[in-house]
Amino acid sequence: MLTERIRKCGFTLLELLVVIGVLAILLAILLPALWKVSVTSKTAAAKSQMGIIAMALSKYQEELYGLPPDNVPTTNGSEVLAHYLARKMTIGASSHGPYMNLNSQSLADKNGNGLMEMISPLNNSYFCVLRRDINNKVSGFLIVDPGPDHKLGGTLDPLNGFTADASDDSKDNIVNHALQ
Repeated sequence: MLTERIRKCGFTLLELLVVIGVLAILLAILLPALWKVSVTSKTAAAKSQMGIIAMALSKYQEELYGLPPDNVPTTNGSEVLAHYLARKMTIGASSHGPYMNLNSQSLADKNGNGLMEMISPLNNSYFCVLRRDINNKVSGFLIVDPGPDHKLGGTLDPLNGFTADASDDSKDNIVNHALQ
């Protein structure tokens, strides 16, 4: 008589729990690191985008001998940038722009007013204001991306630039003083 041993295939409940526990520990270690890498890469892309905006403003100024107003079509800085830099304009018999080529991820109608606004890689709306000297002469453009925390933490003033409040919300702002 041959007796065959029947061998059960599979894992015990204890083995499964150990594997699940090890995977949970690995995820707990890796997820914060992956999140930090994601935020760092988006912040780098946002800084790069700010440089591209500064170059587009420079090209705009070179072609049209001035800077776009900072309050038209609305006072939203992102709408102003999209309106003047991301579309083709006809002035008299000549065409100008677009000064930036933006994809659908970079333009959105966030507030539902029918006007597109430029969105940063951090999913923020830009704040911008024309810089002016003490004689009220335009000297440049100040653009601020609120950064990863999405909080501006201060005010933009044409004469003084960006002034942070006491909240410490501005610690991760990305600021670009274009054309000074």
